[in-house]
Amino acid sequence: MKRSWTPDDIALPFFLVLVAAIAIPLAFVMRARLDVERGSRTVAPSVTEQQRPVPPPQRTDGSDASLDEIACRGAGGRWNPCGSACRGASTGTVCIQVCVPQCECGGIAGFGCPDGFVCSDLAPPGASDAMGICAPRAP
Repeated sequence: MKRSWTPDDIALPFFLVLVAAIAIPLAFVMRARLDVERGSRTVAPSVTEQQRPVPPPQRTDGSDASLDEIACRGAGGRWNPCGSACRGASTGTVCIQVCVPQCECGGIAGFGCPDGFVCSDLAPPGASDAMGICAPRAP
């Protein structure tokens, strides 16, 4: 004779599976939070922890002028304290993920560059609203 299943037969196994489905992921999340609070590096660092600022570009023509926020804004540029290190790199180049301060130029607003710098690496190329970055002028 076949035995039929009743709700009482299924309740306990269903409850145990449900508790395990909630408890196991919750335990991993709590462990990760504890590791982060204790300063452990067992979890991946956040994007902001990976990004370290690098110094702004220096002129290569021997002068001591550098590109900083004051010079950029004074020339009508747009200062970006955390630009991409990939700007200006050729296609296929492997880039690091760090903040690179940049003076952005071009665009519809007509952002400019300080003396001794030129607007380069316009993206998208040929567009009337292309944005670029200020790079030291070649001697």
